[in-house]
Amino acid sequence: MRFGLEFGGTHIKMGIVSDDGLVVRYKEKKLADFTDSEGIVQSLERSVYGFIGDENIEKGGISSKGLVDTDKGQVIDDVGAGRLLIGVPLCEIFSKK
Repeated sequence: MRFGLEFGGTHIKMGIVSDDGLVVRYKEKKLADFTDSEGIVQSLERSVYGFIGDENIEKGGISSKGLVDTDKGQVIDDVGAGRLLIGVPLCEIFSKK
């Protein structure tokens, strides 16, 4: 199974795809839902791991509308709520589990 996470201008999209390329699960949430008092990173982790559940994810990818440092796995520039992700080690966070 593969997991994909996409940060857009107004929404975050999550999907799980089988090895055969079939979409197993898909969810779209408003980016504003992640900017509460809990903090965007903690809220995002909770949402992602809740979405994945017990699926055995072998590979994953993260995309962003902003500028990304692919070596560090971080957003380095963005606009709007995406600015909250600048410098956050997204690949490191989501590669641990």
